[in-house]
Amino acid sequence: MRIYPITKLLTMAAAFAVVTSVHAQEQSVYSVNIVGFQKVELADQSQFSLMSVPFDIGDGTLGDIFGTNTLYGSASPGLADRLRFWDTAEQVYVNVGVGPDGKFYRQTSGGGWVSPLEEVNFEVELGEGFWIVSSGEAGSDRDVILAGDVIADESFSYNFFTGFHVLAFPFSAPIDLQDTSFASSGASASSAPGAADRVRVWDRDEQAYVNYGLGPDGNWYLQTSAGAWVSPLELADHTLQPGEAFFYFAQESFTWTEPNPYLDIFSAD
Repeated sequence: MRIYPITKLLTMAAAFAVVTSVHAQEQSVYSVNIVGFQKVELADQSQFSLMSVPFDIGDGTLGDIFGTNTLYGSASPGLADRLRFWDTAEQVYVNVGVGPDGKFYRQTSGGGWVSPLEEVNFEVELGEGFWIVSSGEAGSDRDVILAGDVIADESFSYNFFTGFHVLAFPFSAPIDLQDTSFASSGASASSAPGAADRVRVWDRDEQAYVNYGLGPDGNWYLQTSAGAWVSPLELADHTLQPGEAFFYFAQESFTWTEPNPYLDIFSAD
């Protein structure tokens, strides 16, 4: 894939290093052998970040993922950093806030603590995305440092059904949206923008979605905020970064199967 112009060099060095850009600010994924880390910027106070976990980190629980990161906790549910997970089956959010002890507690849909307090420690699945809503009292220029094992699975499969899904590219690497396997896996493509599968990525700086739809030729095209094709037609040029998540709307059920784009690095002599 064209996202790996330095694959040969990496193989010779028995290392994995990809320089990426997240929201116009340089970020990096480094790995010696199969261990890597990624810095993900959080949005400013009271703003939203849509993120994912691009590594195997312990058991994949919230405590494992954020154990070395200091999220902003508060006894007041409205002043804590909050995490929002999309329940695909119910098409609703599950809300979690950070308490003053740094642990995670379930919140109601209205943003209060569930009573009595309910501590949670969810496992974040491979390929799952979620929101972090920054506290109104937290400082600016905050980062989450994600560190763990580079994903070494040969492939990834996910069963779509009609509706919204919050997902991420399930490997420890960037990939151009056009290079993903959605189209070849059976995603709905159409000349009618409302009948095509759609991807919505989150611009953290603008706090707004950027919308794409799958055209009849199997390519992704830019859509307006109202869901129409941009005129004249404009090919999507977005690169999905490690630690970035996105909304996907599936018109019909299908199974997305994505091959590991750097598997040859692990199998190289």
